Amino acid sequence: MAGLRQVVSINPRAGNETVYNLEVQGEHVYLVGSLGTLVHNNYRVFRAVGVDEYAHALNTGKFSQGKNALMGKWFSDSLEGATRHGDALHGPGKFKILGADITDGTPTFIPPGNNLDGFGPSRYFELDALEGIIPLPIK
Repeated sequence: MAGLRQVVSINPRAGNETVYNLEVQGEHVYLVGSLGTLVHNNYRVFRAVGVDEYAHALNTGKFSQGKNALMGKWFSDSLEGATRHGDALHGPGKFKILGADITDGTPTFIPPGNNLDGFGPSRYFELDALEGIIPLPIK
């Protein structure tokens, strides 16, 4: 099995279990299962956008620079933060939310205090860092 694969399901287990979150220097991928599938940690971020940016991102399959826009995109670390930001920027119910699955190690800027505009943890990605990252329709 070659190439990237997306996790399509998670099977919760009843009861408590010890789990470990490991971060190692350098290459941090690992093999899973009897086939030895190579996996890597990802995390999802969220962006509140107007309907035009939403449609453009989904139609082109990429994040692009808009007119009079920055050379990158701000994302919230949570759906709730993106929703609060969308309510303030566009008005309640007048925006869409895109998601992006980011691979650990993707270059990003995290603002001092990590609380962009008071809506919670967020981060900024230059457009070249978002190359190959597919916009996901969230809501």
